[in-house]
Amino acid sequence: MRPQSIKSFKSTFFVLAALALAACGGGGGDSPAQGGGNSPPPSGPPVQPAAVSASGAITKTAGAVTVNGVAFAIDGSTAVRIDDNPKGADDLRDGMVVKLRGSDDGTHRRAERIEVENEVRGTVTAVDAAADPQRFDIGALRVYVDSATVYDNLSPPAFAGIAVGAYVEVHGLRDAAGNLRATRVEGQVRNAANPIDELKGTVGDLDTTAQRFKLGAVTVNYASATFSPAGATAAQLANGIVVEVHGAFNAAGTVFTATRVDIEDIEDDNVKPRAGDRTRIEGFVTGLDTAARTFTVNGQRVSYGPSTQFRNGTVADLANDRRVEVDGMLSGTTLVAREVSFKQARVLLSTQASAVDVANRRLTMFGRTVRINDLTDVRTPLASIVPNSTRVEVRAFLDSAGDIVAERIEASNSGGPRDIVQAVVSAKDPAARTVTLLGVTAFLNAAQFRDANDAPISEAQFFAAITVGQTVVKVKGASFNVTSLGAEEAEIEN
Repeated sequence: MRPQSIKSFKSTFFVLAALALAACGGGGGDSPAQGGGNSPPPSGPPVQPAAVSASGAITKTAGAVTVNGVAFAIDGSTAVRIDDNPKGADDLRDGMVVKLRGSDDGTHRRAERIEVENEVRGTVTAVDAAADPQRFDIGALRVYVDSATVYDNLSPPAFAGIAVGAYVEVHGLRDAAGNLRATRVEGQVRNAANPIDELKGTVGDLDTTAQRFKLGAVTVNYASATFSPAGATAAQLANGIVVEVHGAFNAAGTVFTATRVDIEDIEDDNVKPRAGDRTRIEGFVTGLDTAARTFTVNGQRVSYGPSTQFRNGTVADLANDRRVEVDGMLSGTTLVAREVSFKQARVLLSTQASAVDVANRRLTMFGRTVRINDLTDVRTPLASIVPNSTRVEVRAFLDSAGDIVAERIEASNSGGPRDIVQAVVSAKDPAARTVTLLGVTAFLNAAQFRDANDAPISEAQFFAAITVGQTVVKVKGASFNVTSLGAEEAEIEN
């Protein structure tokens, strides 16, 4: 059975989901342009606006910001704070990571408060342009970039503009290892008017006697620090809370002397989601507990269950360090997930590798090149994979260029002698009885068909269930030939 497709769930979730749908106009596929329009007003009594919350990297357009694919109107009455200072909507920039609280009346979404905070501001101590993905360090903090990272106030405005000694501000999301995946890198000028380094993170190894704690691998000395917001004190420090420290790194970037410590849970009270809010958050999965069906994203505990819908992948693709968007309702302090969307389309391949390039870290499977990078979990070394002999299983994602990037690779016979391709359907042809996945055409003439509950269905039902560009399908067969596969089984996966 595939748990994400079973139609039962706790009654609490149904109540919350019903409230969300009533307030927000339905489920997935929300139109990103909800900030205005000329549609006639709905008949009947006016809809009471519902509170909504969101967090993630933004895209700025005229009169709106888009967070996790959903647009929120902004105007002069939207309260914007950037780095703890009141600002205007015109100061928002692409790639900034925000916490947003607003309203949704079913026709318009509007941002009422937006809080923007960078993850780090400091001096670059190392740059590795040859790494895959490219990276740089600010002391003990490692920062990775990708094709979606926004660069500003750098020359050139690209990774090449980052050099050792550069002073930069970085927005982004933390992965399970505490590394920063940059969504925005902005060059700064450090001078008398802008002398302060900053670092955000989760408190660990708190030592109240020595008056220090750790943010990742950086030791923070807070003996001379003040605390904010008003009323906050050192007594409120605790392991596991999120803080932002202001002050100065040492030359190596391993010790930070704080002049001010912001306790984020208190400071962000105006933009925190409340119980009952429709909430969307973006980040990397950490602390996944498949038995309890919980994980954490950006410090927010998330629960998922049988009725949770998965997009661009399946529940089997959930793992630490997967970048996701979660849409759900806050119940107490837990976000009950209605939908989990993988930011990058998931891929599963199982077949004999037809070529292996150890030097360049490449495999060829189903005629496609699979790239292994520095973040790939390599459980079987490439040197031990024998072309046209070793059966390999790869879990991967499609990057913005359409390349297959492996997240895990290992020799495996879990599928037996049959080849497996699982991906989002890029084309379907019921008349020809084919579906196309990653450029591989699967011929379904002799296939058995199953739905997302693993129950047998007819061929007509199978094709009717597929939405090109959205539906994930797994095909299994034993007759792969260049770019085609004779499928023995075809399953809807989400």
